[in-house]
Parts: sequence; C-alpha cells; structure tokens
Amino acid sequence: MLVLMVEGLDTIIAAKRLGIAPTTARTHLQRLFAKTGTARQSELVRFVATYVEELR
Repeated sequence: MLVLMVEGLDTIIAAKRLGIAPTTARTHLQRLFAKTGTARQSELVRFVATYVEELR
C-alpha cells in the first residue's frame, strides 16, 4: 500500500491493484498514518521521501 501511495495512486486504484476492498485499503492507510505520525497522504509521502534520502 505504501509503495502505491508514494507512486501517487489514490486508495481506490491502489485497492484494485492489490485486489482488496477500498475499505481495507483505507484501513491499511490509517495504520500507516498511525505508525508514521502522519495524517494525510501527502505527509506520508513526504515522510517516506525524507526517510529514503536519509538512507542514501
């Protein structure tokens, strides 16, 4: 789910790609928000981008 969010997909398209229900995709997204301390998809993507840069 995280990779698809970073690619810029919304939850409905991500759910279709993963073969899961949109509600399940939203649940996964909410759990990602909780684990990363973010509240929106844009914040989550920024968080991931920052983390990846720190690893380089």
